[in-house]
Amino acid sequence: MKKVLVLLMILSLTRIGVAYADVKTSATDQNYFFGVKNAASNLNQVLALLVGPSGKPGPAGVAGKDGLIGMNGVDGKDGLPGAPGVAGQPGKDGASVLSVAFNGTQGNCNTGGTKFTDGAGNTTYACNGVNGAQGPQGPAGPQGAQGPAGGGGGTLGLGQGEVNTGACEADGKVILGFTRTFTGTDFVFNQFTLGDPTQTDGDLKNTCAAKTVSIYFKIGTGTLKNTSGHYASNDIIKCSKVLPAAAGWPTGSPQFTFSSADLACTNQSTNVTVAFNEISTADYTDRIGFEIG
Repeated sequence: MKKVLVLLMILSLTRIGVAYADVKTSATDQNYFFGVKNAASNLNQVLALLVGPSGKPGPAGVAGKDGLIGMNGVDGKDGLPGAPGVAGQPGKDGASVLSVAFNGTQGNCNTGGTKFTDGAGNTTYACNGVNGAQGPQGPAGPQGAQGPAGGGGGTLGLGQGEVNTGACEADGKVILGFTRTFTGTDFVFNQFTLGDPTQTDGDLKNTCAAKTVSIYFKIGTGTLKNTSGHYASNDIIKCSKVLPAAAGWPTGSPQFTFSSADLACTNQSTNVTVAFNEISTADYTDRIGFEIG
């Protein structure tokens, strides 16, 4: 190959045109001819350059370093608020409700409550709760003013007073007292006390031993608080208790305290049994009858 190149250079210097062809079967061979043809100056002036076959690719270059991380762009401004939505349709008017309190039994209530009726005529009930258990007795209050002396059996108002007792009591006088309790809806009688030795002529002598003590309540008229049906307007209720024997006769103050469980009460108008603590203090006529014997 070197000899051929030398020959080409010699021929070029002597301005002799030469055509050279190297026949190869390889697909990678490439033959290039460069030259200038100038018929006016020299028809045989030709420059020929033969390029050999391509060489093998070189090894891959070293990868370049990563570029620096760019700075975050500035946040864009908030967009303008959207247009308000369309107003919703007005709701339907609610139905009015009428409420009425009541006593007794209505609907599913047995102890009173409140009845509610809406504009469509629908009715519902809110019932009162049942009476709770009776709480313990509180301390006795201060003694009230002495009541006027009665004749015969005598009468007195709610609270404490002095009445005539009859032949079994030497001085014919004794102190009586009544206590009441609140049930959550009404005041009812709670206890009946008898005899107070700390008061002049207020005690009950043992000469009345084994005698029956009775108290009477006259029921008034109009709407009654009690709804049990055990008494009605103008009825008379009698409650009684047999006094103990003279032996061990009490001398405390009061001498006797009778609860509802101690007293036997009967409606004198209907002969129906009535509990002492069932009698509402708002239902009687503010007069109480009393007798011994």
